[in-house]
Amino acid sequence: MQSTIYKKAGLVKVGTSDFKDRNHKVGRIDIVKGSKENIEKIIQIIQNPITKTIKKEMGRIDGIGVPKPIISLKEEERLDEVSYFELSFYNVEDTDALAKRLSKLLNCHLKSTDFRRIYGVLYLGINISIGNVKKLTGFNALRAANAFNNRNSFDTSQEIKINKRMYTKPIKSLPTVGMIDGGVVLEHNEFFHDVVTEKYQVSCAASQEAQEHGTSVASIILYGNIDTSIDMPITPELRIESVRGLPSEENEVFDLVSLENIISDSIPNLRSIKIWNLSVGPRGMLLDGDISSITALLDILAYKYDVLFVIAAGNTGNENGIMSRLQIPADSVNNIAVSAYGYLEGKKISASYDSIGPGREGNKMKPDLVDYGGYGGSDYLEAVGSYGYNSNECVGTSFSAPLVTRKLGLLMWKYPSLSVLDVRALVAHYAALNFSVKERNIFYDGKGELNDDYNDLVTASSNEVRIMYIGKLKPTEYQILDMPIPSIINGKTLEITWTIAVKTPVHPENPDAYTEFAIEDAFYPDSDKYKFYKNDDFHEEKTQNIKDSEKVQTLTEHGFKRSSYPQKNNNNYYVSDVPDGLYDDEEALRKKKLKWDTVKSQSVNKRETSLNKPFIRLHALSRNGKNDFVNYTMVLSIRVKNDVDLYDNVLNDYQQLLPISVRTTTQTRI
Repeated sequence: MQSTIYKKAGLVKVGTSDFKDRNHKVGRIDIVKGSKENIEKIIQIIQNPITKTIKKEMGRIDGIGVPKPIISLKEEERLDEVSYFELSFYNVEDTDALAKRLSKLLNCHLKSTDFRRIYGVLYLGINISIGNVKKLTGFNALRAANAFNNRNSFDTSQEIKINKRMYTKPIKSLPTVGMIDGGVVLEHNEFFHDVVTEKYQVSCAASQEAQEHGTSVASIILYGNIDTSIDMPITPELRIESVRGLPSEENEVFDLVSLENIISDSIPNLRSIKIWNLSVGPRGMLLDGDISSITALLDILAYKYDVLFVIAAGNTGNENGIMSRLQIPADSVNNIAVSAYGYLEGKKISASYDSIGPGREGNKMKPDLVDYGGYGGSDYLEAVGSYGYNSNECVGTSFSAPLVTRKLGLLMWKYPSLSVLDVRALVAHYAALNFSVKERNIFYDGKGELNDDYNDLVTASSNEVRIMYIGKLKPTEYQILDMPIPSIINGKTLEITWTIAVKTPVHPENPDAYTEFAIEDAFYPDSDKYKFYKNDDFHEEKTQNIKDSEKVQTLTEHGFKRSSYPQKNNNNYYVSDVPDGLYDDEEALRKKKLKWDTVKSQSVNKRETSLNKPFIRLHALSRNGKNDFVNYTMVLSIRVKNDVDLYDNVLNDYQQLLPISVRTTTQTRI
């Protein structure tokens, strides 16, 4: 950051972004605000640097220019075609002046109250023609213009069948999850009467289509995919607090403002609900250089109120190019995005309609999970309909997401000691254990399929021990986590997999530096094996076991110095398509080590003989120099092929390890 130069020139930094030059080299842009005189002053300073500090900062400046806004348009769109756009602006303090300038430019009437501010970003939702959008390309207060449309048909087939099965009341206390959708039809519907409440609703009347969608989503959360071929009563396993976030069909475009307002009102007042399903949203892809208002809102609420949103990834996979990418707010870095699989000619495959990854800076490995969403034709989920015993045939990520919500709600109820951060780590870890890069495309598929038995998230296989580490670190602090390797192992090779998850404050004004907190990790397989360095004209290095005191003494006598930590295992999290050596050190860490991502998994295979008191070292990071604690959860799995005694052998050697607690329930009809 060129803070000294900015200060002397009178410029104020209002955001950051990244860029690629003609050679595809990546750099960082600082967005600054000031008068014409301020710009002239910084040019003078650069032309005549006075202090060493300014000279040093100048070495990182490549040029000065006016940023161009990011505008998402389809080439075939007509200039007179009107769409709903979300405009995002840099941190303009005088919103009255901004409204007047935009009103004059666009020939409309805007007020300062039309803008919403989320941290350092102003947002405006507006119906506008493509021709008028193009007038904004020279408006330098504008960061981005993203076209949003409604998710047509809400992923629901309206084909109706007769469902003769009967509802049975539960006989035990039920956990509650939240659902933000089009509402649920509760009148004269016994399937929802006892277990669904709806305290929060937008002021406009409900849309019949949106309410049908919400009813189907609620059915899947409560009952799963109903098998209509079996004539048996169904009983709900959860309760739902429904938040109706969609207004009536009189609204021609997706009402993002109403949705965000009802989410902002409801989440702080429903603090006991930790898992929320979100299967609705505007039809708009993520833009790397811009953070949508709803993405920022969900990330902020997830961190502030300790909740987890399970979000449908979107159904644009059959569209061309960038239009097929994840739909907002599935790019949320503190939450989970779910894609779908289905069955085509009897074979399970990723659904062609899945919106694809990767995610944005801060959580690139998106979507997080894949669950059953149907493929269309004869492959669909069956859900309770709105009236009588009608049912809906459902296809889309809108319905794979509530299957995940259902499992996570039941998981947190059965294991009450788990936090939502623990759950996210367990989900990512389970996916890492069951995902094969060789079999699937890591950029396009969900990162793993969540088994129907949610207990698999916490239950190790017969040849595995699974351990959870929960802690917090202040930035710049380090922590050593020992690996429990038993003294008796019935195998030669160990597969070691670990996953780290954090929650973080976010900064929508800095899309290239969106996450504030992170955890760096390094694996050290042998606590006695160190590198020794000799800093002379040839810079030599040697690796030596420090238990061999004679060799260590010889190295010391020849001017070698021992490293602070043992030799670490050098693995990449993320296999990118970026050529080696293209990025500087920080960029390489972000792209290949997922340095600032909120969740990451890694797996290594090690011979038993190469392990000696192995450990993982964690290092907390903060971009902004804050000294707040960074909370983390790490899940570690150790597997040895055919070693069914591994778990017992670990417990024998490490008796301080405790099994996760399970809730006991009393059976009483409610």
